[in-house]
Amino acid sequence: MTTTETVFDGAKAEAFGGHIMSILKGSLLGSMVDIGHRTGLFAAAAEGWATSEQLAARARLCERYVREWLGAVIAGQAAMLRNHSTKRGALGPVKPTGGRLGLPADFLIAPDGRITALKYGRHAYDQWTVDELLDHARPVSA
Repeated sequence: MTTTETVFDGAKAEAFGGHIMSILKGSLLGSMVDIGHRTGLFAAAAEGWATSEQLAARARLCERYVREWLGAVIAGQAAMLRNHSTKRGALGPVKPTGGRLGLPADFLIAPDGRITALKYGRHAYDQWTVDELLDHARPVSA
């Protein structure tokens, strides 16, 4: 009996992993869209800007789960947007740094869908403070 030695190709493994992650992201975002439709979250969101508490009250759902749903939908949207360009140029690096899951990014999205401010984190806990977020949001809400 003979054995054949196989050489591990890291680039192929990385490409395969990226392909699988794309499939999973799309699947999970599809599930979030389904949940949003079935629970009335999209209809509640269509009534206008709201916090997670206000959105939960409109849809008559538990705020904690609405917050989790919002996080998943926004993360899915950001992943999709990353592969597209805007008038300002590319939204971020194609291959994120900071490990397999990358680093955090904060987006402030205007009611018309434009990204009005964004921040790419340099470490795992590098997000806007509440004050920074409010400073960015003031011109958008006015």
